[in-house]
Amino acid sequence: MKNIFALSSLALLLACPNGGQSDPDAGSSSPDAGNPEAPLVWHEVVNAYAPGAVLSVWSSAPDNVWMVGGEADSGFALHFDGQRWTKHDPGTGAQLWWVHGWDDGTLMVAGERGGIARFDGSTWSLMPTDAPGVVFFGIWGATSDDVWAVGGAQPDSPDGVQPVADALYHFDGQSWQRIEHQFRPVDRQGEGDNLYKVWGLDSESVFIVGSGGLAAHKQADEWGLRSTPNSQAVIFTLSGRNYDDVYAVGGIGTALMVHWDGRVWKDQPLPADSPTSLPGVWTAAGQPVYVAGARGFTGRLDGERWTTAWLDTAQSFHAIHFDGQRLWAVGGDIDARRADHIGAIFCSNPVASP
Repeated sequence: MKNIFALSSLALLLACPNGGQSDPDAGSSSPDAGNPEAPLVWHEVVNAYAPGAVLSVWSSAPDNVWMVGGEADSGFALHFDGQRWTKHDPGTGAQLWWVHGWDDGTLMVAGERGGIARFDGSTWSLMPTDAPGVVFFGIWGATSDDVWAVGGAQPDSPDGVQPVADALYHFDGQSWQRIEHQFRPVDRQGEGDNLYKVWGLDSESVFIVGSGGLAAHKQADEWGLRSTPNSQAVIFTLSGRNYDDVYAVGGIGTALMVHWDGRVWKDQPLPADSPTSLPGVWTAAGQPVYVAGARGFTGRLDGERWTTAWLDTAQSFHAIHFDGQRLWAVGGDIDARRADHIGAIFCSNPVASP
């Protein structure tokens, strides 16, 4: 499967509907108030954001929420301080796919054409990666000087630029370096092979998921593969509560969800009204599991109980995140055959539009 097909397939994964603009919300301790039977309630923040699709959301607190996205040859970052939005240009000159930050105030964003930028709280700076043939789909680190970025081959790379499938890079506080690995047999490696997301608990325990049902784990200094029940499927994203309690989602055509119990990956049953794809998942210690997917689907798994909500929209969600007060779902229209995209942001509580 060519990488451009994987990118265009993601177009089935983003979106949002309803709503209007209102005063920023003061928030509550959780969007569900601890009630597993509470319905999922959403408010439209913006449903046709012209600068592009919104692909990722991260926060350190309800007054420090970051989102990234874009369209062809253009990326942006959005910051929400609890009341107001500020739009940033990180300077990569390409669509951004993921964002992650740390308690020291550092933020990093990653995306197409090998672009990674760092924000120190006041200034953006480009980070040399020497990876113009890579789309970085995910970035995560235990600290701001121990960061992993994953991705795949950049579609339509110019002459002289070598596309890099199954891209794995590491930042040690000084520079980004490509990490060689054998996650797939050499005779099975192809341009369409992608590592989609990386997530971990600390520097010793790191997880990666990707196309072909790939799941790789790092323990101490060693990477190893772990089999999943979905060897032909795409696994897009993962999030967890502990080393033995990690969830990953994906699928193209049929949504999938798997759970790592510390020993093996197992299928996690999905609700009957699941979408065709699930690219978004978020959880943390003491929290339910939230998922988001194609054509405005959102869901919450609390124990064995699912609560779902569909929004009446042709767009799809790409990521979901809880900031401590509010639940966010972001996405849009990211058909790779188009140069211009629109974004969507929904929130569990009413907030102002960007």
